[in-house]
Amino acid sequence: MENFELFNTWLIDEVSDNDYLFWSDNITINQNTNKDKYWYNQSAQTRTRNACVIYWNCGVISDLTWYKFSEAEILEIVDLAEKSYGWSESWWMAFARWTDCVRTWWNKKFPDNQLITFRIDIWSEKFNEALDKWHSLTVWYKTSRDYLLDSQEDWEIQWEDFKKNWWHLVRLYKKWNNFRIIDNYDWKKIYNDYINNKIEKLQKNWVYFISAYLYLYNNDYMSEQIKENIDLEWAKIMFEKWFWNWLNAREPMSRQEVMQVLYKILNKD
Repeated sequence: MENFELFNTWLIDEVSDNDYLFWSDNITINQNTNKDKYWYNQSAQTRTRNACVIYWNCGVISDLTWYKFSEAEILEIVDLAEKSYGWSESWWMAFARWTDCVRTWWNKKFPDNQLITFRIDIWSEKFNEALDKWHSLTVWYKTSRDYLLDSQEDWEIQWEDFKKNWWHLVRLYKKWNNFRIIDNYDWKKIYNDYINNKIEKLQKNWVYFISAYLYLYNNDYMSEQIKENIDLEWAKIMFEKWFWNWLNAREPMSRQEVMQVLYKILNKD
């Protein structure tokens, strides 16, 4: 069996506590009405062979919007990542910046159907609520040949711990009370969609990372819920431009958060 997910994984960076957007309990997760799943294959074209970070974003967006990305559109996102987000095929880019990149591309292309993203903790109340409401989440884990073999033997993860050699990113959804992973290797893997009911234990054993990303529609109601916690008008404007982390809006920013905001402003298209 070919080890697709084990190749080129050094391009991926661990999630940081300085991600552009954090979870807030005052955000409502609406029911997702789409149950269709589109599968993608990151090895279908050379430029994206490393970019599982693109495909889990595209997959989760597809699961929410019914929209299937073309190969040309995926390459447009790659071009944007190289032009504005510091990515190259020979180097990594952090999870949060890839999420920024894909969301920015989408919102520019579909200004009347914009999306917003949140980072939530695995196995939190909101994590389970999102899955129960038919949303897909982006998740990442430290993979190994043993994990790959386990997933492909009978399309279900059986073990509760694995070696932690490389990184890989996929999407997670729930079906018939099973937690299911959709990988990024349609027609390449025997089981591109497999059951993983061991995620809670795997996260505790540091195989899965602690957080996941959720996409929601950025409608007026959503924006107003967020802006209720922001007092200053210019701060609200900067939130609308995606320049700063709106969580705990009345608390001081750390020096590294200030640098992150300044970097976003300086590198704005």
